[in-house]
Amino acid sequence: MTTAIQSSAAVWLVGKGTKLQSSSRLWTNGDVLRCLLFHHQEEHLNVSESIHLTIIELLEIWKKARIPTQRIDSGERKLKKLYEGYQLLKKNRTKSLESCRVKEQSFNSDLQKLFDIAPKDVMEIMTNVEDKQFLAMHRMDVTSCSMAGVDRKLLEKETRKRAREKANDRRKLQEADKSQQLEAHGDLTEALSSDSSLSEGSDTGDTDEDFMVSSSVSESRSTPNTKCRKSTKNIISSPKVAGALDRVNLPDRGAMFVVASVAKALGHPLEDLALSRSRIRSSRMATRKQVTEADKDSFSVECPFLLHWDGKLLPDIAGAE
Repeated sequence: MTTAIQSSAAVWLVGKGTKLQSSSRLWTNGDVLRCLLFHHQEEHLNVSESIHLTIIELLEIWKKARIPTQRIDSGERKLKKLYEGYQLLKKNRTKSLESCRVKEQSFNSDLQKLFDIAPKDVMEIMTNVEDKQFLAMHRMDVTSCSMAGVDRKLLEKETRKRAREKANDRRKLQEADKSQQLEAHGDLTEALSSDSSLSEGSDTGDTDEDFMVSSSVSESRSTPNTKCRKSTKNIISSPKVAGALDRVNLPDRGAMFVVASVAKALGHPLEDLALSRSRIRSSRMATRKQVTEADKDSFSVECPFLLHWDGKLLPDIAGAE
């Protein structure tokens, strides 16, 4: 019976700890302290857990009021400071010093003030005028106004706004993907649409026929059993061109598409170029062999040289310092 009386007794200055705080207004310093004491004394939680649960419940009230808040850890630090100040006053409550009584009176008046967890620029962040007025009035007097309920018209308006924003985001993503696909396949599409024989060469990987435009193809078809070919120019035999294709790691068939598109854009007749896959492959292999032999000849056995691997130093295999 004694335990029940002691647990229900009012706590000094703050009052009895309770979880049932007001949900129609923002909480005062006294409200958060009473909620903390309820978790700590009635539910037998430690101080850190009690502070965390109190801030979680407090954030729900601020969320209902549609007012931005600080982070959870910021609110926990503020509540911990308030609780430690209260504990210090309790420790000195039996002293007869006048300064102790003044501090108690000041703390008692602060209990009626708003436990403000809004960021410093909250008035700049909020756009709703009523929400700004609600917070400003609570900072002056917590009991001056209260929340009647959810503003259904405003809620529907914001729901429609979020739906429009999501639709706009989806449309922008679709347009971005479409533009990227057009840029990535623009040259290839142009090469394929310029002449049907290019697409035929890309489909048959074993053919050795040179790339020919429609006019030359029609001429060859008009004279069966004969092949009318002009002397074609093999630009892949250039070490610079072959080196550029190897540098970007283009396959032979992909190199055929790129070279055809670039040559046509520069105004060169495609019938004058050797653009078969096998011709490009043999030319690249010959160019690589030529460059390799030239590099070997440039090295002298009697002259030492230093070889770097991606800029990383290698240990001396001879064991020298």
